[in-house]
Amino acid sequence: MEKDLIQFKIEEFLDGELKREEEESLFAELALNSEARVYLRQLSLLKQNQFNQEEEFPQRLEEKILVSTIMKDSVLTRNQRASTIGRYMTVGISTVLIILSIYLFNTMNLYKTELKTVVNSSREQQEIIKALYNALPSAEVRATYSNEIIVKPNS
Repeated sequence: MEKDLIQFKIEEFLDGELKREEEESLFAELALNSEARVYLRQLSLLKQNQFNQEEEFPQRLEEKILVSTIMKDSVLTRNQRASTIGRYMTVGISTVLIILSIYLFNTMNLYKTELKTVVNSSREQQEIIKALYNALPSAEVRATYSNEIIVKPNS
C-alpha cells in the first residue's frame, strides 16, 4: 500500500500536480527508499522518451534528493544523540534507585533487629520484676497506737 502511495506521488510530481508540502515528504521518502528512486528515474526516462527528449535524469532533482538525504541524516543524528542521552540517563537513574533501595532495605533490617532486641530485653525485665514481686514474703501491717493524742477545749 505504501509502495503504491509513493509511486502515485512520484507520478503526480512528474506530471507537475504534486503540492509543495507533499514534495518535501516525497524527497524524504526517496532519500530512504532506493526502489522508489529507481522507479522515479525509470518513469522520468519514460516520460522523456514519450516527448522525444534526449535529456537525462534532471540534475537538480538528484541534488534535491541528496540534500534531503543529508538533512534526514542530520535529523537522525540529533535524534539518535537525544535517544542515547535518554538511555544513559535512564540507566543512571535506575542504578541510583536500586542502590538507594538496597541501602534503605539494609537500614530497615538493622532497625528491625534492634527493635527485636529491645522488645526481648523488655520482656526479660518484666519477667524478672514479676519473679521478684512473687518471691517477696507477704507482709502484714498492724497499726498500734503508742502515743495517744488528747484534745481538750480551752476554758
